[in-house]
Amino acid sequence: MTIRPSTPPPPGSQQSGNKAEPPYQARIDAYRGIPVFRIARPRERNMGWRSFNPSVRSQFESLLDRFEPDLVHAHCVQQLTASAVEAVRDRKIPDTVTVHDAWWISDF
Repeated sequence: MTIRPSTPPPPGSQQSGNKAEPPYQARIDAYRGIPVFRIARPRERNMGWRSFNPSVRSQFESLLDRFEPDLVHAHCVQQLTASAVEAVRDRKIPDTVTVHDAWWISDF
């Protein structure tokens, strides 16, 4: 199971990323046969500084209940927040988190 925040589509696409989905709506895609779950996050002021989001956790827990994954890869927790990771760890599901260059968080 991979979960990512909804991201804006490529230029010229007819879709509009977060604008196409109500806030916290989940969308299921696949990449090379692996399910990818996306949760639309509303654009918020200073959203990069928000560490936890109960609405993300609630939506994410619904996905965990529905799909009962054996392993979770969280990609881009900067927008999902640590709430998704907490939900996985509270259920003791093995997980991995991709960490990117967090230039907006650290001066280093």
